[in-house]
Amino acid sequence: MTVPLYIPSALLSFFQLHQSPTMQGNLKNRMAFYQQLDMYYNVNGLYNPQIGADAYLGVWDESLKPLRDCAHRVVEFYVSKLEPGTSLPIVAPNDAIIDPIKQIWLWSNFFSKKSMIVRQFALYGDMFIKTSVSADKTSVHQQYFPPRYVMDYEEDEMGNLIYIRLDVQSDDKTHTEIWTVDGFTTYLHKRGQEEDERYLGNPVSQGTLESLGIDFLPFAHAKFIDVGEDWGIGCFTHALDKIDEANRMATRLHEMLFRYNKALWVAQANANDAQGKPLPPPKVSGGSNTLTIEDDTILSLPGTSTLSALVPDIHYADALAILQDMMLEIQHDLPELRYFDLQNAGTISGVALSMLLGDAVDKVLETRSNFEAALVKADKHALTLGSIADIFTGIGSYDAGDFDHTIQDRLVFPLSDADRATALQAYTAAGLPLTSGMKLAGFAQDVIDEAVSGRAAENAASTATIAKAFNAGQLPPTG
Repeated sequence: MTVPLYIPSALLSFFQLHQSPTMQGNLKNRMAFYQQLDMYYNVNGLYNPQIGADAYLGVWDESLKPLRDCAHRVVEFYVSKLEPGTSLPIVAPNDAIIDPIKQIWLWSNFFSKKSMIVRQFALYGDMFIKTSVSADKTSVHQQYFPPRYVMDYEEDEMGNLIYIRLDVQSDDKTHTEIWTVDGFTTYLHKRGQEEDERYLGNPVSQGTLESLGIDFLPFAHAKFIDVGEDWGIGCFTHALDKIDEANRMATRLHEMLFRYNKALWVAQANANDAQGKPLPPPKVSGGSNTLTIEDDTILSLPGTSTLSALVPDIHYADALAILQDMMLEIQHDLPELRYFDLQNAGTISGVALSMLLGDAVDKVLETRSNFEAALVKADKHALTLGSIADIFTGIGSYDAGDFDHTIQDRLVFPLSDADRATALQAYTAAGLPLTSGMKLAGFAQDVIDEAVSGRAAENAASTATIAKAFNAGQLPPTG
């Protein structure tokens, strides 16, 4: 599409988006795409830029409305299922790092911001985590950046960042950070995003990685869906064309409904004049020839005149069936949508939900793996920086592998108490120990510990009772 140079800047983002509808293009196209994703998520006014752009060029366009925009629901599915709860179970060979990691998350307000972090991750397809020590060297923080603040980045073959530029705008100022393997430079300016570094003025701070005591960039990057490109894919990006088509069909169906689903009246004169010519139809107007009773109006027509209703034969049911088939097609691409249908189907166990929503569960687990891999890398950065600043002591070192840890696997749809009891019964009947069976059945560790100690107490009491009875001669000797 050739875009005239006189098009207002407010409409340029629309053309930039549709010239390259992907986040893999240049920076302006990528930023325009993020704005468009915001509009899909917020639903209202989604197609206003398109209609405005076409109107400016004198091109008629249908008044599309986002009547079947499902993007918001898909994003919120991941907000509730990707990292639910107010804690994450850490699994580490070195127990000394568990409490420091929890403290880092607390300093970073991770669980307070978690919904926003996951929401942006699912919407835009990328997440960046920066780790830094506070100015007074008493805490370590993790900051989460959506990709609209990242102008560019580069990773090595191990997935470690070796270059990144951040441009964070606030009011009329832009905070720019440029990190390379040689060091970092920070600017505060009014030039906006992506301005050439030569024109940003004097740095407000700069230094080498060695001055921080590290040999790595303290950044971690995760992709929501990794397709091998530089930038990740969001949770509904692959279904945009189908969502647009469903919105087009729904808009047309509604237009037909409101335009044609009302009576069109015609007044007819069923008589001829003296010369045999048909009489003109009677004129219908308000006044003495109308009678209103409640919300009905009765017309009085002369002679043999009649008033007939002409309602077009529009097959709404057929059109609706086509739209419903399109929504089913979208569900094949976005199986997360079935979750909202099942919510209205009554009480369903976690086992049943996991089976019915197997495709959605697989997607959550894949994305959770990407998210937590970046979180673990950021935790290692934070432990390293905390050790250098003497915030944490006695926790070992990164080089010795003391900071290795994972986040324990969890079910996407937790089992109910009845589900867990049934699973535990099956595991123990198969010969598994109580502890292993409870872990597999999804019981919390504190519940497992309590059950094990209770079982040990019961066995001890039973043994004591038997020994007492034996010593009293109430039981025959064995063997």
